[in-house]
Amino acid sequence: EKQWRMTRRRAPRTSYYEPEPKVFLVLAFSSEGNIFTISPDGSPPLRQLTFDGASHHPRWSPTGDRIAFDRGGDIYVMSSSGTDVRRLTTFGRSSEPAWAPGGKRLVFVHRKDALAPGDLWTVPLSGGGPSRLTYQGTRSCELGHPSWSPLGGRIAYQWQRRTDDGGCTPTRVVVMRIDPRERRVIGSASAPDFTADGKGIFFASRLDPVDGSFWPSEQLSWSNLFGGQRERLTS
Repeated sequence: EKQWRMTRRRAPRTSYYEPEPKVFLVLAFSSEGNIFTISPDGSPPLRQLTFDGASHHPRWSPTGDRIAFDRGGDIYVMSSSGTDVRRLTTFGRSSEPAWAPGGKRLVFVHRKDALAPGDLWTVPLSGGGPSRLTYQGTRSCELGHPSWSPLGGRIAYQWQRRTDDGGCTPTRVVVMRIDPRERRVIGSASAPDFTADGKGIFFASRLDPVDGSFWPSEQLSWSNLFGGQRERLTS
C-alpha cells in the first residue's frame, strides 16, 4: 500500500534558500492502519498523517496537495499534511480510491456485503452521492486496484472472473473505456497503473511474454492499452 508522486514544493527556509520551486519525491504509504509520508530514499522526516489505526490505500491527488484513502469502510480525502479530513461516502464497504485526472472525482471499489466481489463506483469531491460504474456482480470472484487514465477516458482494474463450475480465473487486468463502454483484457496481470501519457499500462505479472512460461515471482511489466507489445521491465 504505497504510492509516490512528484510534487512541487518550496524548499524550507530553515534549510536553504531556493528562489524557484524545487521538485521533491514524496512517498505515501500505510502501515498498521495509519498513513505516513517519507522521501523514497528513507531520509527524514517521516510524517505520520493519521492515528486511527484504520486508514489504508493512500493515493496522491494529481496536484499533489491532497491524499485520498479509505478508513473503516468509507472513502476520505485530506490535505498533504493530514489536516482538513473529509468523508466522501457513508454506505460502508468501500476501499481503494483512485483520482480522476482533473482531481474532481474518485473511483473506488464498493461491495454490497462483506463477501461480495465488488464493483466500481465514483464520487465527486464537491459533494453528492456516489454513482455506480460497473455491474460485474455474480460474474466476479474479485475486483480491485482501480486506476484512472491521465487522459480521462479509461479506468483499469484487476479482475478475477467466476467460472461456470464456481471457480475463479487467474487475475487479469481490464482496461475499460468509460463511454462508449468497451473492455480490453490483459491476461495474467494485476495491480495496473497507467503510464504518464495514458498510452500504456504498467502491471505486475509472472508471465514471460517471450515464451509463455511463468517466472517464480511477479515482475513489473508493461503493455499498450490492448495488451500488445508486452514487455518485462524488472528481473
